[in-house]
Amino acid sequence: MLYWFFFVVIKSQIWVLLTKLVEFSDLMISFFFRFIFTRTLLTHHMFLSILNHRTMFETMLILPIAIAFILLILQKIRKKTNYDDSASKLPPVIPISYLEFLKRVTSGQLPQSVLEWHRRFGYPVFYTPGIFGRGHFAIVADSELMREILMDQSSTKPGFYKRTENLTGTKTMFSENGSRWMHARKSIAYAFSSSHVKRMNEVTVKHTTEFMEVLDNLQQQNKSFDIGKAMIQLTLKIICEAAFEFDMDISDQSTFLRELEIVLLENRNGIIPLRWMFGYLFPKVRRQHVGTKRLAALGRKILEAYKNLQNPIPGTVIDCIVRDESYNNDEERIADIIILLVAGHDTTAYSLAWMFLDLAKHEEEQNKLRSSLKAAGDFQERLQVPRLHYVIKEGMRLHPVAPIGGMRLCNRDYHYVVEKSDTKVQYKIPEGTVTALSSLCVLRSHAYFDEPDRFLPDRWRDPSDIASRAFFPFIVGKRSCIGQPLANAEIQTILSTLILKYSWSVEDMGTDTFFTTYKPIGAMLKASKIVSN
Repeated sequence: MLYWFFFVVIKSQIWVLLTKLVEFSDLMISFFFRFIFTRTLLTHHMFLSILNHRTMFETMLILPIAIAFILLILQKIRKKTNYDDSASKLPPVIPISYLEFLKRVTSGQLPQSVLEWHRRFGYPVFYTPGIFGRGHFAIVADSELMREILMDQSSTKPGFYKRTENLTGTKTMFSENGSRWMHARKSIAYAFSSSHVKRMNEVTVKHTTEFMEVLDNLQQQNKSFDIGKAMIQLTLKIICEAAFEFDMDISDQSTFLRELEIVLLENRNGIIPLRWMFGYLFPKVRRQHVGTKRLAALGRKILEAYKNLQNPIPGTVIDCIVRDESYNNDEERIADIIILLVAGHDTTAYSLAWMFLDLAKHEEEQNKLRSSLKAAGDFQERLQVPRLHYVIKEGMRLHPVAPIGGMRLCNRDYHYVVEKSDTKVQYKIPEGTVTALSSLCVLRSHAYFDEPDRFLPDRWRDPSDIASRAFFPFIVGKRSCIGQPLANAEIQTILSTLILKYSWSVEDMGTDTFFTTYKPIGAMLKASKIVSN
């Protein structure tokens, strides 16, 4: 009996020590990356703060192991990868170090960096660097090649999308191929048909009218507001009512946004070594799983609220999900409710935020749009104003909220040609390659658009064929955005209504970052109500 007592005690202490070892190693690695990226020095005070809560024995045991692990990583990734694959006709690897690549991924600058690399090196397709050479995926920055891959029935979503299951705890229509995806998409397609667009517009008008009261109060107080956060709150209310017949209160909204950020942030940090090796040993990973459970609880609340409705509207998204008998259980239904809510709210919200920011920066374009809207008749006629559509398309082109417009596993070879010194060299993307399709590179390319970095809505008055084919913000093919009708209804209604009623100016440009979507963070605008003559 005494033997088993000591065995349990010793085993528990070993587990505690192992946990601290991994956590401390992760801390050291995180600091190491920050040190390399910012070129700052670790001061004596900072070092003491790291070791503050550890015994001398723990420090003596853990510190050498952590340092050895860091040195091992440094040995593997300190050299830049610089390969010339033209002989083998494979896409080249961009000549940057893995450390630099990792820095861009974890700092929210990956899409902007991909655009920078594409312009600097001129590659239409290129591999990212990896620890041991070639990276995990190839970036595609050519419009026609992107279309070919997306339209190919054999291309599928890669295992990378399994990470989205951290949002739900189980498989979703977004992460799966085959029957799981097909039955879910087929069942909810009716909810986005033209017969429901009118109802979606009515819901959008209702919540936009309520939002104008908020703007009036802000104007009275002479206050600016964060346009990104404001659009998130507005679109969440709209999609909850239009798609799920659910009134999301402030508490639910706060829970959803907080837990979503925690889960997605850890998803992004999963690329850092050790985190994906030891998982549950990290507090932030364990906290991510708590967030997953809380998101699932909110999904169940939405589902139960619908089931308790006396007269639910037939044909809504949630109605289609509940009636689909191909789901094995309610957990699968809840997973799709959560993933549709996540995918549907911030893409629309930040598309709108970018458009308002662009119009606020370009007063002349704002006035042109307002004049065109005033010249139209009723609400429905305003939605058809050509300049409204020019502005929307230009906003989506200049700041695509999905700058990596999808990833696909290539189940066959794809060939493309590059001209070099008056000769044509044929390359191939080999079967089995995971491709990341950079819509930002295409939509900001000089090959498709004149002055691609400028906000010029009139470019859509008579666009070239090559420009029109390069523009597919909701992607194309069998996995195109199923919620496009709702997104368009929201954007057209909100933008036309608020530009007509208010004059917009910039107080703070904020910063652009990529975290699930490409978004302006901290962009502060002022809205001044226009008094009709």
